Amino acid sequence: MAKQSFERSYSGKSPQEIFEATRKTIDEIAGRYSLDHKTDAGKLTGKVSRLGVNGGYQVAGEKLSLELEFGMLIPGAIRKRVADEVQGKLERLFG
Repeated sequence: MAKQSFERSYSGKSPQEIFEATRKTIDEIAGRYSLDHKTDAGKLTGKVSRLGVNGGYQVAGEKLSLELEFGMLIPGAIRKRVADEVQGKLERLFG
């Protein structure tokens, strides 16, 4: 499995604000790539999955951590496209 990890800090934003913005962004991406997206607002966590793809995210304080795991059957070009899209959206989460 190939892993992609992302970490971002959002100074001045509450954990709930970061979680809600992330949830909305991941909902968009999950819809585009037919991923199942489940969240736990109480724990400020979320998970995405589909055959060949698993991932999760967590908000702690002003920090967001997100990790995606791609199975070996997922082509490198698709892994890169998804990772680039996630990275770009996280950079502009509040921009």
